[in-house]
Amino acid sequence: MGENKNIPAILRSMPPDKITKQQIVALFNTEKVRLNYNKMLQGLESMEITPTTLKESYPEFKEADKFIKTITEWRKEQSRPFNDVDALFLEVSKEIIEPISAALFQKKEQVRAASAINAAEIAKAKKEQDRIDTIVKSIGDFINKITVDITLATTDDQIVSIQKRIGAEKSRTGFYQEYLDELKNKCDSLSDTINSQKKKIRELSQFNDAYTQAVKNNDDITATLMMGKIEEKTEELSENSIRLQEQAFTQSLGISSAQVGQPEISVTKGRVHRWLWKVNNMELLHKKNPELTKIVPNEDAINALMKEKREAGEFKDVEEVEFNGILFYKQKYL
Repeated sequence: MGENKNIPAILRSMPPDKITKQQIVALFNTEKVRLNYNKMLQGLESMEITPTTLKESYPEFKEADKFIKTITEWRKEQSRPFNDVDALFLEVSKEIIEPISAALFQKKEQVRAASAINAAEIAKAKKEQDRIDTIVKSIGDFINKITVDITLATTDDQIVSIQKRIGAEKSRTGFYQEYLDELKNKCDSLSDTINSQKKKIRELSQFNDAYTQAVKNNDDITATLMMGKIEEKTEELSENSIRLQEQAFTQSLGISSAQVGQPEISVTKGRVHRWLWKVNNMELLHKKNPELTKIVPNEDAINALMKEKREAGEFKDVEEVEFNGILFYKQKYL
């Protein structure tokens, strides 16, 4: 039997069949004291793990895993001179490890459950943001499309049809929900220009009819007069169309997209942060870098610009960077 200074002399001098479990327990107890076993177990069992207290990592888990590994290796070393009673060493070792393992398993399960709950909350917030973004984009798309159709309209029937489409869009309460009033306000702000366009189209139609009749009657004076009015009204329609497009652009810039706050919660094993962007001043961005806009922000172009700046090191050691109306900012992963 080899010499092992960690084994009490009285235990090493005893025949294997005389060594009892109680003596081995006493031997393990000395190591438990050295490793602060009771304090570690109490700390592990008293941990409060809920979705609101969830942390990204827990040093208590690492300490418990380390203890299990340490006591297992220690058990193998101490039992080496006592091969005949190794089963007793293993039994005592398991009895010591079991409370730690059980508490560790329970707490890790709680972490997984809390993390799942928080992940669901984050997904819920993202879904709500996606809903809002879809509504806001739809408002901008509708205003832009309807104004283009109005400028292309040449008959009274076409204008009336467009007004009916506006009315139908304003009735989509289920889709626009809390943004319905914003849609209505933006549509209503175009009403005067639309009605003016409608009136001018009617007048132009009357002038065209009068001109055609004058030509049939060989009434050169009236025909010339009507031709002048037709040219004047056509110019007014063109100017009105430009005003409509300017209004549509202004309305698109003014659409407010609420930001759904991400829950101040954590999920395990998340990355530290990521870079995002938002446009603080659309008019400035459109003026300085029109290639980065499409009335609404050009996401592909801005993401490409963000990548260039990140690779160029412009984001190093900063929390946010402003660039011609865009705010690039660092957001923590939850």
